[in-house]
Amino acid sequence: MVVEDEIVARKCGLVTFIAFMILGAIPSFPYIISAGILGQTDQQEIAVICIGIVELFSLGVAKAALIGLNKWKSGLEVLILGSIITAIGYGVGFAF
Repeated sequence: MVVEDEIVARKCGLVTFIAFMILGAIPSFPYIISAGILGQTDQQEIAVICIGIVELFSLGVAKAALIGLNKWKSGLEVLILGSIITAIGYGVGFAF
């Protein structure tokens, strides 16, 4: 039983790592495309914010689909919590 728990824990850790790497890289695409490929930097922040909103809401919907919760409620919950945490992180980074 202990060995099975360890295997499950390792799988969960690997899935979390891969999801973090993929979902963490998506908001950087507007910076790469606009500055690196197009040579323009206007509208980057708006694109990143829009992608982040869609990404957070989608993450909440996916969580609800896997667990069996209300998709709208879960999507809004993750969106609101993620937005608050992002704002706090931005504020701390701006302050220091």
